[in-house]
Amino acid sequence: LFAVTDNGGMTYWDEQWPASASSNFPLRGGKTTLFEGGVRAVSFVNGGALPTTARGKRRTQLLHAVDILPTLAGFAGVPLLG
Repeated sequence: LFAVTDNGGMTYWDEQWPASASSNFPLRGGKTTLFEGGVRAVSFVNGGALPTTARGKRRTQLLHAVDILPTLAGFAGVPLLG
């Protein structure tokens, strides 16, 4: 099970984003910014294929959503084209 989120919520209203403001407190900024509120988000991985040495661990490394497909394919032993 992979659970990921996008890069923060909109923290302001304007004509392009009507009625969609949210709060990323305590982080500054939000979607479309380079502040932590725009680039920092939570995710988690769980499942029987997760090595026992990795279970219950907290990681602070960066993760990018495009990494998920190659990771799952590698776990499953499925070669990627290209």
